[in-house]
Amino acid sequence: MSKKFLTLSNIISVVIISSLSTGVFLAFADWSAPPTAPPECPASEPGCNLPLNVSGAGQIKAGGLTLGANLNPSDIGLIVLNGNVGVGTANPGEKLSVAGIIESTSGGIKFPDETIQATAATTRTYIAGTDTILSMPTLRGAYTDYNWVRIKWGILAYPGTVSASFQLAGRYFGQAQIRRNGVAVGAEATNTGAGWSFSTHTEDISGWSAGDTIELWYRSGTGDSYVRVQNFTVSVTEPVVTHVVQD
Repeated sequence: MSKKFLTLSNIISVVIISSLSTGVFLAFADWSAPPTAPPECPASEPGCNLPLNVSGAGQIKAGGLTLGANLNPSDIGLIVLNGNVGVGTANPGEKLSVAGIIESTSGGIKFPDETIQATAATTRTYIAGTDTILSMPTLRGAYTDYNWVRIKWGILAYPGTVSASFQLAGRYFGQAQIRRNGVAVGAEATNTGAGWSFSTHTEDISGWSAGDTIELWYRSGTGDSYVRVQNFTVSVTEPVVTHVVQD
């Protein structure tokens, strides 16, 4: 009986060992090596050969890095919990430092007060004042015979209100007027021609748009008579800019 029992025990042991050996073999058979080796850097850049990992040590990657290729638009692609981020600079002084132009192709920029600014452009508006933006000092004169004649003009760059001024003289009875794109917007100024003395006329005129022409027109009020104008200026408080002038 004893010999038979030992023989049966030996048989059972062989079966168990064979089964375990087969299982281990199958486990190793399912493993496959990585498709590519970790990135390697030249000897001149030590410390960057290892792939990115979760250690506390800083790492350098010589090539580009793409994140979130398979993420959904609502997923988080990158979080920087502490420290500053630099683009184009190795020494960022703020949470984000960019050495170059920042481009927003859509959406705009969101500020701490939750407002979103989609453009930095602002509409500048003329405010009537004393800073000259158009100066046409040349003396002009002609026989007008009752007909209005455009004698001086310039183009305004912004909307708003301007202060227009000019000097007028008439041999007998001269008239002048400010117009916007050929349409009268200023009062008719007159000069009765007392010895060809010039009278100065100034008024603030609102309602201008960018690109409007501000024009000085004149005529004789008594028929075949000579009229003169000079020192036509347009002035504002702001903004003071250069304009296109036809003097």
